[in-house]
Amino acid sequence: ERKGIVLLSKLWSAEAIESCPEVVEDSHLDYLLSGSDIITTSCTYQASVEGFQAHFPALSLERIEHLLEECIMVAVRSREKFNMQQPAKRIQIAVSLGPYGAVLADGSEYTGSYKDTITKETLKDFHRKRIRLFLRTIEAKKLKDVVFLIETIPCMIEVQVLLEILLLEERNIPVLVSATGHQTKEYHIASGESVAELCGTINRIRAQEQELYAQDSLLSAFGFNCTPPSKIQSLLHEAKAHLKELPLMCYPNSGEIWMEDKTWGAQENFPQLTGKEKSYTIADAVPLWYDEGARIIGGCCRTYPEGKITKHNISLTLHTFRHQANFLCATLPCTSEHKQVLPSKQTK
Repeated sequence: ERKGIVLLSKLWSAEAIESCPEVVEDSHLDYLLSGSDIITTSCTYQASVEGFQAHFPALSLERIEHLLEECIMVAVRSREKFNMQQPAKRIQIAVSLGPYGAVLADGSEYTGSYKDTITKETLKDFHRKRIRLFLRTIEAKKLKDVVFLIETIPCMIEVQVLLEILLLEERNIPVLVSATGHQTKEYHIASGESVAELCGTINRIRAQEQELYAQDSLLSAFGFNCTPPSKIQSLLHEAKAHLKELPLMCYPNSGEIWMEDKTWGAQENFPQLTGKEKSYTIADAVPLWYDEGARIIGGCCRTYPEGKITKHNISLTLHTFRHQANFLCATLPCTSEHKQVLPSKQTK
């Protein structure tokens, strides 16, 4: 959006893959040049065969599958350009898997309201189809340093479905999971289910994975995104109490409030930041989140690369993706101008 692209369709930033992939590529590169260690394939967040068929009915299935592949390859090309300048820096690409609600484009991705009306098998069929398409691209292109990012998930059943697919069925590459926090209920995710319940589900599936494969879990981190910064600390604190030996992560939105007229209002207050409660940046809160166990930190909706990473260059040394890495306070590429540190969507 900041580069002049209007993204109002149900495809969100995935629409840009058909019309202006070079803009998406440049957006990814902006974050890498700003210091990000991880970029997300923002355009896969809301991309699906069904979505492209509905928005571009004249496109063949072959063309749609090519566009889904391009959603990943634009990030790969950005990484290649960056590594021509800085060949020693290892960059991870996180393939974004957004929730079923994002494809509905009715706001239910932030409430999880569909959890009571959709069957587990319907959810599994939806996610399995596109996961297999993305895995085909990863394998065909022999892509390295790639992970799956399950993100902006509002309800427990969807986390369960995605982890069953990626840890037990289509087991292939490392996985990150990020849920959205509830707007008013502390220690709860967007659906109203508790973080403790969600962590219990995650631990149960990890135990199944260990029993079946007797290998290290592919689940490499858990955290929260697309949530106001003021809500993040308590969510991390609760997750830390229930998830042992699993790195945490967070990439909140800017804290601005989405208004009924579909514009952004003022930032929410941030009472934990003494002296900066009403005027803050994500960088101001990094020490709070680091102390709660966050080792991957970024930004989601309405956060940008300029200065966010280099300004607050807190070096975070962690062991994740099975190697040592230094992650700075970064921002990922989101779907419109949102997530961009970790994996992100590029245009919310």
